[in-house]
Amino acid sequence: MNAKHQQILRRASPLVLSLVLAAALLVVVRSALALPRLGRLARVTSASDDNRDSERPSLSEDGTVVAFRSDSDLLNEGRPDNADEIWLYDTATLTFTRVTSASDANRDSWAPSLSGDGTVVAFQSDSDLLNEGRPDDVFEIWLYDTATLTFTRVTTASHTNRDSYGPSLSGDGTVVAFHGDSDLLNEGRPAYVWEIWLYDTTTLTFTRVTTASHSNRDSSAPSLSGDGTAVAFHGDSDLLNEGISQYVWEIWLWEEDYEYIYLPLVLRQYP
Repeated sequence: MNAKHQQILRRASPLVLSLVLAAALLVVVRSALALPRLGRLARVTSASDDNRDSERPSLSEDGTVVAFRSDSDLLNEGRPDNADEIWLYDTATLTFTRVTSASDANRDSWAPSLSGDGTVVAFQSDSDLLNEGRPDDVFEIWLYDTATLTFTRVTTASHTNRDSYGPSLSGDGTVVAFHGDSDLLNEGRPAYVWEIWLYDTTTLTFTRVTTASHSNRDSSAPSLSGDGTAVAFHGDSDLLNEGISQYVWEIWLWEEDYEYIYLPLVLRQYP
């Protein structure tokens, strides 16, 4: 290092130290005064007319992809009013992608839930997205893969008056929680009794999490953990036989019991 560089360094060192101290002081002051976090506000959608709405956003883990439902004509395609579709918005490219296309004017897609990396979206829909002849007004849980551009219908209603709603997707997109009154395991479950369900995309299996304590008790609105092993939901069912009254909604948490799952395997292997 020559003399000139040494001189610049000596002059700069106090300035650098001052900046570091000022930054540290700012952090302390902000913490002490509980100042609000700084941020930038942006409007993602712009309604194509006053009768259109965009709702129920779900964000990828890094915040670069937003899934939502909307009946707005965001790509100027001449989309009809009151036909709710699932959309994606990319914050890097500032572009919209319409995921669904209603099979007729009476069909809708709602309640998207996005995987952590933003490549899989779960949603509920009564639209016949695979041209299977699905009936109107029977809501099923669907998955859409942005890499393969393919739909997968997760549920199949056990009757035309059964529905599956409100999906919540794990971070890796392999587990989806939802609530429904469909008899997905052919157990003779009654109609209009809403239970919490899990679906594993790797094993293609359903797990019924709840069992209503009475035919007029329900569990709904699940929220799944990132790893898909725990689900929170609300319900008025007396799930632990504690004498909880009807219409008293409580928050519940179900967690997968690995000890219960693996213990039988150990016992079979080592009798």
